[in-house]
Amino acid sequence: MWDRIRWRINRLMSMSPQEIPHRIQERWRMGRDASFHASPLPAMFEHRPLPKWPVDLTIDASSEILRGADEILSDRLYLLGTHWPREKHWAWGWDPPTDSMWPMKWAHDIDFRHSANGRDIKFAWELLKLQHIQVLSWSSLAGHDTAKDYAIAGLNSWLDWHRPFWGIGYASGIECACRIFSLVWSAQALSPIPVSLHRRIWSALHQHASWLRRYPSLHSSANNHRVAEVAALLLLERLTPELPEADPDGREVEFLSLIESLFYDDGVCVEQSIYYQALVMEWMLYIQHICPNIRQDLQAYLARGAQFLSSLFDEEGHYPDIGDGDCSVVLRSQMANENLPMSVCGAAAILTGHSECIPTAYRADLRLSLLGLSMPQSTLQVSSRCFRQGGYSVLQHGSTKVVFDSGPLGYPATGGHGHADALSVWMHDGGQPIWIDWGTYRYNGLENRRAEARSTASHNTVTIDGRDQSVMSGAFNWGRRARATLVFADLDQQIACGEHDGYEWMHRRTVQVREEMIEIQDQLSQKPKGVIRVHFLLASGFAADECDGGWRIFWNGEEVAQFLLQNPHFFPKCKQEVHSGKEYNRLHKTLALYWEGREMQSWKIQWIWKAKPWRTR
Repeated sequence: MWDRIRWRINRLMSMSPQEIPHRIQERWRMGRDASFHASPLPAMFEHRPLPKWPVDLTIDASSEILRGADEILSDRLYLLGTHWPREKHWAWGWDPPTDSMWPMKWAHDIDFRHSANGRDIKFAWELLKLQHIQVLSWSSLAGHDTAKDYAIAGLNSWLDWHRPFWGIGYASGIECACRIFSLVWSAQALSPIPVSLHRRIWSALHQHASWLRRYPSLHSSANNHRVAEVAALLLLERLTPELPEADPDGREVEFLSLIESLFYDDGVCVEQSIYYQALVMEWMLYIQHICPNIRQDLQAYLARGAQFLSSLFDEEGHYPDIGDGDCSVVLRSQMANENLPMSVCGAAAILTGHSECIPTAYRADLRLSLLGLSMPQSTLQVSSRCFRQGGYSVLQHGSTKVVFDSGPLGYPATGGHGHADALSVWMHDGGQPIWIDWGTYRYNGLENRRAEARSTASHNTVTIDGRDQSVMSGAFNWGRRARATLVFADLDQQIACGEHDGYEWMHRRTVQVREEMIEIQDQLSQKPKGVIRVHFLLASGFAADECDGGWRIFWNGEEVAQFLLQNPHFFPKCKQEVHSGKEYNRLHKTLALYWEGREMQSWKIQWIWKAKPWRTR
């Protein structure tokens, strides 16, 4: 009860004056609507073709898609790192960690935030996106009849379970949006389908659209969730404009307005999350394809977004895991977690004619085929880049890439999917991540894990007295936030400087990448009396031996660098094999290093290269 009250207070504090009456009216409507019914779907739609995606696909018999279908059929279905045994493939509302079912009641009466009894809503939602049925349906295009039969069985099972506006499937608009895309694409790939199934899918699509129109995510909730909702309505209303209450022209205006509010002019998404930027851009890819009126504008945003994302990838397609990420996709072509940022970046670059933004490791995939595009030659040339509005400097020297964060915390209204990571650095060399991010792990479950993921101590930056730069006020909300700014960047010298005001003193950090070393200079505007810690997380596979002023760093037994802070007032401390949440619901071993000192105002850190053995792999 107290958690719920605290959450509501914190949400109220993040709202604008215009949002408060909207929320009051929304709560009143939710309480009144327990018997809400959508207007009936006109009889003409029982025989009308379902919305058709305007590209006919063919699937290669040797593709990853068929392998994914075979994994599902052979009892190797994994969602969010969790095994779903065959008898649970159609267990709608099942929570694997607790082996329990979410209740089937009015969607807005389900408290999945505060009374979940240890359950994580993300697992059940993942199954209810019907994206494993997407994989089975795509496979049917290659003549996989067993996959087709199983997909049809799955759709009928979900429709038998589905009760409009009841159950956790309706508890979040973005989940409804994902399911609309899955139903449209799956039905098309499985065509022809039985007449009875055709009618039931039409009815479900109409009910989902009615729900999204009635309960839009607005104001402080109008982030990637609202993008998804409007995208799903556009899919239905643009492809079938005679649907009841259809307003595709109005939806296009709203969609473009949302995108304008979510992106800085330099291509960085305001949510300050690489994964969620890719997810928003995925919705944009599909909407520009079916909405010619706003295509040119959306492609301009996609081009700038691809320019930003392409600067982050190393030679193997790894990227700094900045902000939250939950492995969500709209289009699923394989059951293994895919590299969504790279796939979306590659597709956006090809779509907009920017071959210089196609990542080196990118390979053509179903997402590209669905847009009717083919793979050109990449002309990518890596170089240092500065994205001043978004707050990222990418410093590239030879094979070494350092990303430096001097940007805002996250979504303007709430802080959203951002972390307390001001002045953090990430470093890759070649295709090898070295300085990494703690990750996300899970949104629900152990509260301390969620707080750890977002904390300053879980990022490659500085803490004072163990405090965070910004103050958390909920699992996604932030109260007081550090304000970070870029002071200067000289890309010819591979140097950038930023500062933030998250503590009582300004913290300024200057980062420079040279051929033989990386140098970081930290400076505080005053001497704090508390404990200063300088944190770094190293990727799995690295080890450290303490030496004078820091550590000797090893990779697979070979010394690769010295990591030094030459100051007698700081002492190196090492915590071996800390767990971090690089993938949703999966913990990985990570090497956590930090220096600890007191009453110091400035210090210099050096990473001095000794070898780069991964370059010979």
